[in-house]
Amino acid sequence: MHLIIRIVCLKRSWLSVVVTGLSFMCLHVAAGQGITMEETLAYVNGKVGPMVEVDVARGSIVAKYYKDGEKYREDRVMCKKLDHSEIDYDPTNRMLYVNCEGNALCVDRQLYLRKIRREYVRISFPVDLNGTEIEGMKKAMKHMIRLVNEKKYENNEPFE
Repeated sequence: MHLIIRIVCLKRSWLSVVVTGLSFMCLHVAAGQGITMEETLAYVNGKVGPMVEVDVARGSIVAKYYKDGEKYREDRVMCKKLDHSEIDYDPTNRMLYVNCEGNALCVDRQLYLRKIRREYVRISFPVDLNGTEIEGMKKAMKHMIRLVNEKKYENNEPFE
């Protein structure tokens, strides 16, 4: 009887070690995943508000612009065509923008009300932000572009 109790205790102890080890491995894996695209898009869409809706589809940023609840413009640009080191904020026009690589025309813009389609050298987002939020948006846009362009890229650093 004493031997059976000892074996049960050993099994419980061993099981406890295995469960604890697996828990630490799961925490390590979860911590190592970095900020996901979904989390990044939630952050960006929270900052641009109801006027703009940003999404990433098939390697492209798609930004839909609304006025009075109606879509009036859509910008589409492949992430690999954007220069993530060229993200800036224009405080006069309250506009965050990302330039195309080499200032090439890479942003396809459709204006629905006038039925016009043109190409531009940058994608821009109307935002009214303070200093911390501006830097957070710059980090988030850079993160979003790098998530698409660099398959092994990950980052855990918060945007703000």
